[in-house]
Amino acid sequence: MEQLSGRQEQILKALILEYIDAADPVPSVAIAKKCDTLKVRSATIRSELSLITEMGLLNQPHTSAGRVPSDLGYRYYVDKLIVERQPTQQAQSQLKTASGREETLNELLAETTRLLSRMTRLFAASATLKNSSLPVQSAAVTKLGPETAILVLVLKSGEVENRIVQSQTGIGEDEISEANVALHEFVQNQPLIKVSRMPLPKADESPRSQFLRRTLLASKAAADSLMGGHLISGGEQYLLAQPEFQQNPESREALMESLEDSQGLKAAVSGPGGSRVSITIGHENSDSRLHHLSMARRRFFVGREEAGSIAIIGPTRMDYERGVSLLEFTASSISETLTRLYA
Repeated sequence: MEQLSGRQEQILKALILEYIDAADPVPSVAIAKKCDTLKVRSATIRSELSLITEMGLLNQPHTSAGRVPSDLGYRYYVDKLIVERQPTQQAQSQLKTASGREETLNELLAETTRLLSRMTRLFAASATLKNSSLPVQSAAVTKLGPETAILVLVLKSGEVENRIVQSQTGIGEDEISEANVALHEFVQNQPLIKVSRMPLPKADESPRSQFLRRTLLASKAAADSLMGGHLISGGEQYLLAQPEFQQNPESREALMESLEDSQGLKAAVSGPGGSRVSITIGHENSDSRLHHLSMARRRFFVGREEAGSIAIIGPTRMDYERGVSLLEFTASSISETLTRLYA
């Protein structure tokens, strides 16, 4: 990507910030007002805008219209011109509270994802790690009623999966005790893939044998579910309210299609990333239905072990500076809570 001059960078940033606010092509006169510190004439700004457009960083919908940023222009802005900042104290307090409660991973993510969506006015989604090698930290079955028990598997990442186990012949303390001994031996501290492939013992007609088999079968089903990872999302209304999708039925339809495809969305949220925020813009997204959108994602961890990803998704003209700062703080807060509880 070609390097802009300092003046060109200032003009590009001013245009992008104006377009983020207005969602309309930006004329040179608007840039002249925003860049009054440059002390150059409107004709000079028009000339610079033409050069930046030739570089592919701006588009001009019509000859007499103003300009809008291209995907490449947003990329230049994100890589070189964003100023890192901290969320406000109020935002930090809200996010710390939401991510600091001692809950299961899915409950923690549901609350923080909803709050992040409200704060950014964007769609937000989180996905737990799809990893067959994650170990089961604890596994136990507890009696709920005469013929009903509940199996609870907790992963090292903090993710939890429950299964109801039933017996028509009744459940006694002996059945519960024997099942928990088996869970401790065959499920606890074992990787999910091993639990999923665990051979089941042969069962006779006794209630104890039948209940043990059902408990281990429920463990295998829970492991299968946990290996796929879970997706939590919210904030569709914020995306649908954006002018880009209000005015363009085709892009709105593609948007709805992409949000309803939970497997595709989970794959996108779990895409490239690390301990820093990763951003894909427009056509950088591999899914063509996301070409009108930008996605910023960030991993969260238990200690040094990856546990999942959280992301914000919006139009390519999203407020990157504010969104990235809130996403970074949210992911860090989730990691702190998970490390305190499960590391």
